[in-house]
Order: sequence, then structure tokens, then C-alpha cells
Amino acid sequence: MLLLDEPWDGLPVRYARALEVLLRDLAAEGLAVLVAGRELEPVLGVCDVVHVLDGGRVISAGAPAEVRADPRVRDAYRAGRPVTMCRSTAGDGPPRAALRRAPR
Repeated sequence: MLLLDEPWDGLPVRYARALEVLLRDLAAEGLAVLVAGRELEPVLGVCDVVHVLDGGRVISAGAPAEVRADPRVRDAYRAGRPVTMCRSTAGDGPPRAALRRAPR
């Protein structure tokens, strides 16, 4: 298992994108990855399934595009409240990675 806390903080865009690719590749190889991060977009770029929590309750779950489009998620992020948990999976197998967005 790989544990990362705020890995995107302070990274230039090109390195942040490279990190997203690396995390997707590691998850595809079967490594479990746990990431705490404040930004939703990098998490959405890595995950296949996302769960967004607000006040300890799931307010949205699904594919990144579905979660990104959910008005409850947009409202919660504007307020700076949610925690995002997501899983990357390889094919039909078990979850390969879990990522978590830490509250501010």
C-alpha cells in the first residue's frame, strides 16, 4: 500500500499530471494507493469510482464525470466542506486504489 498526504500541493502542473499518470499506473498494477488531498480535480483524474462525503454523509458516488456534474458536489466544494474517497479498479477485479480528500 502507498500512502500519500497532499501529493499535489505546490507541484507545477506538468508534475501534477505526471503524478496522476503514475498513480493510475500503480493502481492498474494492483498496488493499493491512499491519498489525502484538497483538490477534487486531481482525484477525479485518478479514480474510476468516486464517493464524495459532506459532513460524514455520502452526497455523491459514481464515475468521475457523474460526480463532477453533481450540483451537490459543486455546492459543497464552494463551501470547502467535502471529503472525497475514490477507488481505481483494473477491469472487473477488486478495488485497486483508494484516495481520500482531507477536509480543510
